[in-house]
Amino acid sequence: MRPSRFIVAMPALLSAAAFGQLDTFTGGTNTGGWAFGGPNEFISPTGGNPNWYLRSAGLDTTIPWIRCTEGTPFTGNYRAANVLVGAIDINVFSTDFNIGPFPLALILHSDNSTPGNANDDWAVYTLGASIPAPGTGWKRISFSIPSAATSLPAGWHYLQYGPGSPPSADWNAVITRVTRLEFSFGDPDLFYIFQMWTVGADNIGLLATQPAACYANCDSVGGLTGNDFQCFLNAYVSQQSYADCDGVGGLTGNDFQCFLDKYVAGCS
Repeated sequence: MRPSRFIVAMPALLSAAAFGQLDTFTGGTNTGGWAFGGPNEFISPTGGNPNWYLRSAGLDTTIPWIRCTEGTPFTGNYRAANVLVGAIDINVFSTDFNIGPFPLALILHSDNSTPGNANDDWAVYTLGASIPAPGTGWKRISFSIPSAATSLPAGWHYLQYGPGSPPSADWNAVITRVTRLEFSFGDPDLFYIFQMWTVGADNIGLLATQPAACYANCDSVGGLTGNDFQCFLNAYVSQQSYADCDGVGGLTGNDFQCFLDKYVAGCS
């Protein structure tokens, strides 16, 4: 079994204020253009978590696979957006056969910068918690997305979709240009038997954070000026922890040099 990188439950984060993007399907909206692709698919006003949700019935497939539409707010440069977490609420209402503890997977799709050519598409994915057993209700599953990483993180795997796919995953390429966010109700690299599914999805979100404040902007006013030097000096004199610029502990002349270096480097 591959190692998983998931964060369970996170109810406090599932709010429009916390998430950079969040689809609750309220009022029939579908910002991400999410779809399972089933023959009987619609947004239901009741039965979700708690109300509106996307329902797909009579889905004849090995494992359900929900995708957003390319070009929606759930795609693009995850690193620039400081994406940290992807999350979804799912429900398995019924299946033809008993299913085991299939893991949910989060998938970041790349069109390899050739939107009109699917033969060279590829993706990276990571496995999370198991999907709920049929009839057991809604389950929230969240995944860590280390968008600041510069190489394929531990616990992430490569999917080749066509004969023209690259020989290996390029994390920097996909994380800075995600063309689709997807979730599969099983390991996308394994084969499962075909059966009929009725499933639901709700509260699909991406959690992002703002970049850390610029250290040299001591007065937090914006733009580096002499006031920032005075602010740092005041912090140093009053023995504030902020003034420990080099992180060594104890305030010395090295902290002044550290602050000067950061000031010269500026704020990006």
